[in-house]
Amino acid sequence: MPIKIIIDCETREQTAVELTQAEIEWRETLAELAAETEVARQAFRQQIVDIAQSAVGIALNDLTAVQIKALIAVMLYRMGGVSGDMEVKPLNEWVR
Repeated sequence: MPIKIIIDCETREQTAVELTQAEIEWRETLAELAAETEVARQAFRQQIVDIAQSAVGIALNDLTAVQIKALIAVMLYRMGGVSGDMEVKPLNEWVR
């Protein structure tokens, strides 16, 4: 059975404790959610890239609003302005 290490903050003593079945199931659920979240992020990124790619060869004044948004998203991402949650970061974190 898997174990976890508990460290007493005052004494720094370490104790090995077996994980309960509930803790094991909770950790497995968290791992599954993390994997699903990463798959969703990758799919969202790919959707943005595909839309931006559709703008190649099109005159600027003929771009659709969706293409413009996708192109801006790609530029923000490359400049470090997008968080792991695919949200725009505060400007002081990436604008120099």
